[in-house]
Amino acid sequence: MLTAGAPILGPGGEFYGIAGLDIALEAIERIVGKADPQLTQLDGVVDDFAYLVSAQGRIIVHPDRSLMIGQNNPGGSVLDLPAGAEIMAAQSGS
Repeated sequence: MLTAGAPILGPGGEFYGIAGLDIALEAIERIVGKADPQLTQLDGVVDDFAYLVSAQGRIIVHPDRSLMIGQNNPGGSVLDLPAGAEIMAAQSGS
């Protein structure tokens, strides 16, 4: 489960509350699985796939489920994947 939250502010910036959302990892897997790796494919790479990594470098969604965050599993490190260091050094993902 991934939880996201955001503050709700009034016109004058006053705090009204928090809006939250829980998303099941299975739903995130389906969304990531629909990503088109051809859009960012590197020359010579033929077996691209998409995966999702947290800002801290933990693997949230990956085709190899043993790398994913889950019960009793903190998630693998993106640094252990090919190009992981470059991914973590980037300002944002794609």
